[in-house]
Amino acid sequence: MSTMITLYHGTTNTRAHEIIQNGFDEIRIPRIDQVMLGKSKRRPGSLGYGLYGFQDDAGLATKFINKFTQNGMIVQFQVCLGFACVLNFVDSLTDMQLFSQWQADDRRQRLFKGLKQQYQNKVSQAELDGAMIEIYIVELLRHRLVERIDAVCSATHTVLANQPNSQRLPKGIEYAIRSNNRIQRMTIQIVKHGG
Repeated sequence: MSTMITLYHGTTNTRAHEIIQNGFDEIRIPRIDQVMLGKSKRRPGSLGYGLYGFQDDAGLATKFINKFTQNGMIVQFQVCLGFACVLNFVDSLTDMQLFSQWQADDRRQRLFKGLKQQYQNKVSQAELDGAMIEIYIVELLRHRLVERIDAVCSATHTVLANQPNSQRLPKGIEYAIRSNNRIQRMTIQIVKHGG
């Protein structure tokens, strides 16, 4: 069973027009050995690698991009996601419990110690959490517990422009889309300026 979700992505004016013309860039997930060693060219986001967007809330995307530029724009798009292909930290107690059990397993403590030397959970981005999610997804796939993971979603604690004192309270729902195949190309549009 699939559902259509509307997401809002904050980006620069130039990049927004490139997205309208050409679509989103290919989503590249680094090899897991690069993630584990901290050797990937890009750092993972709080939900791992992917295209980030806020569900049903252009205002969150606006506040996010305003941290970086006053000339930002908001791109709206839809994704079609199957429930079984989403790692859901919003309303799937099963996903939350299984991830928690995986983290608590004593066999992984050495791995996590190494990750903590490469990544940190900062106020602006929890890259350590993102690296752990990447390893968890690889293990789910390796053990054939899932066919694929097209997205990760969670309540967002993203630090936004003009809201420095509420980092721990959720502001909405954020997705990291891991496959361009899920993006409905014809739905991509600029909906407003970030300012």
